[in-house]
Amino acid sequence: MSLEVETLGELKTAVQEYLDRPDLVAKIPLFIQMGERKIYRLLRCAANLKKADVSLLAGNDGTFNVPADYLTTRMLTVNGVPVERISDISASKRLATEPAGTSDAFTVLNGKFQLVPVPDGTADVALYYYADLSGELVNDTDTNNVLVSCLDAYIYAACLEATPYLKHDERIQIWVDLFTAAIDGANALQDEGEYSGSGLSVGPAGGIDGGF
Repeated sequence: MSLEVETLGELKTAVQEYLDRPDLVAKIPLFIQMGERKIYRLLRCAANLKKADVSLLAGNDGTFNVPADYLTTRMLTVNGVPVERISDISASKRLATEPAGTSDAFTVLNGKFQLVPVPDGTADVALYYYADLSGELVNDTDTNNVLVSCLDAYIYAACLEATPYLKHDERIQIWVDLFTAAIDGANALQDEGEYSGSGLSVGPAGGIDGGF
């Protein structure tokens, strides 16, 4: 396949070529949509890493909203200092017994991040998190970082969603193996960057006082 693929429209054409099933062309947008769900359940790489900044004013309760596209946390800092994630049980116990002070931990409770202990002053929070970008590709000209850097994952995920229509097609296992390799490869590159000491490279998610 010599086609350059950077947009949703080009991805549709690429999947059509891979499937080589004219009778399934109309279903390709659905295959891509469902394939995205598969991708973001597994993908944790630089292409879907975001940063959100939150400013909590003095007298705050140490909570702020979880971003709508949030999957999982990579790192969270309070006033520039990384803090650890603890269980909701541990957080509840500490919040019930500790006075406000310098936050050294966080958890997620009822759709909100909770700093522990509650800050005793202003708190500038930086949240680095892996985002679910599914649904960003709507128009044929749309693109995003994951499509550009993990094109193979998109193609093989979409092809796998066509499996119920392919019956005993011997390509299915090949696509399974290639999809797994694509996700593992992208995640491995992120791990290598983390352990090599390279800095975080993230996309913006924005942020407002106490929420997103």
